[in-house]
Amino acid sequence: MANRFAKISDGFQEELIMNARLDGLIQMPAIDREKEIIVPERLVPYSKIDYCEEPNKFGVFYEDDINFTDVLENPENELCKRRIAQCMGVVSPDCSVFLNAPFIVQLMAIYRSRAIGAKFQSMGIYTIANVRWGDERTYTTSILPEPAAFLGVPKHFVVSIGSHGACKNTEVRHQFCNGLVAMLDYLEPEVVLVYGPMPKSIFGDLVNRTRFVQYDDWITAQHKGGARHGNW
Repeated sequence: MANRFAKISDGFQEELIMNARLDGLIQMPAIDREKEIIVPERLVPYSKIDYCEEPNKFGVFYEDDINFTDVLENPENELCKRRIAQCMGVVSPDCSVFLNAPFIVQLMAIYRSRAIGAKFQSMGIYTIANVRWGDERTYTTSILPEPAAFLGVPKHFVVSIGSHGACKNTEVRHQFCNGLVAMLDYLEPEVVLVYGPMPKSIFGDLVNRTRFVQYDDWITAQHKGGARHGNW
């Protein structure tokens, strides 16, 4: 009788990237450029999709990670497929990248976002890459020869970022501002979707570098009667 061994997950979920293109020296899973740029009318958090009837919405994951644990564990689960089927497309998960975490932990969060985004794309879902960086090691070449936070993201296309908490303290603000400039330099996106506020103190000098499209968070949008977005 052949020996049978229990498979213990190593956390990388290699099954998600079996057919994915890998980018860069560290082989980050890639979310490829779609055939056309679609600018969503509304960005709706994953946990709120069932409460939004807007037909031209995209699902996003700008909320506590615990609200999309099912997606992190298996993006092909039935709840996820039902919710995403209500949307025109999806932005890849915004997995938390903590500034005080070891470099490898920050990289793992970025990897997980790309891997799930690549899986969504392989399922035929229009997918926009979420770009989330941590400290300067993730968005510069101080450690690696390429900025890991931007690997696996198509250049000259559309990307999405979340701005909540960008000003909560001096260090967070510093890293967000520097990472944002580095992202614009490296990816040269045609459109940047911004979920959350766009304070002039951060974005004021950058609005001529690309087309920013700002979206209110879910609670703010509900208070405004379902506000959609504004162009910058």
